[in-house]
Amino acid sequence: MILGAALLALVGPGALALVLVLAARAFGCSPDAASCGDAPIWLQQALDIAWPVALDLRILGALTAIVAVAAPFAAPYRASALATGAIATASAPTAAFVLPHAAVILSLPAACRLNEASSAGCPLWGHDMGLAYGYAGAAFWLVLLIAPLILAGVILTLIVATFRPRKPA
Repeated sequence: MILGAALLALVGPGALALVLVLAARAFGCSPDAASCGDAPIWLQQALDIAWPVALDLRILGALTAIVAVAAPFAAPYRASALATGAIATASAPTAAFVLPHAAVILSLPAACRLNEASSAGCPLWGHDMGLAYGYAGAAFWLVLLIAPLILAGVILTLIVATFRPRKPA
């Protein structure tokens, strides 16, 4: 239950943002269109939740530590606990970063250019996206900080999985 909540907190907002973009594309909403209902507001709100989780290293580190400690207890055997724990610990923070970034990239209007400085002039479906797009320009450089965090999480998972008590037969 704790593992599921931590995984949902890490992956949920970014996955929601990506689903909103894909649904808007499936319904024929072009990023340059003047209006597409409430989709840009929903996307902005999903990204406003997803970016703090992915970009604030305290939140990301705490949730990664929860996944690292809880994941080995989700598997019945030590070998599978090592494998599933390491995979969950490595993939969850990566997905927390990649999913909102993919949502932004897939929803960019043709004239919009993202960079580290700003995302000025990037209205989506006639709605100014504000910092929801602005964070995407700078987020690329945080990979340099997320990689050691993931490594520390995997090491913590391996320690917990190695020394966890055996389940009775």
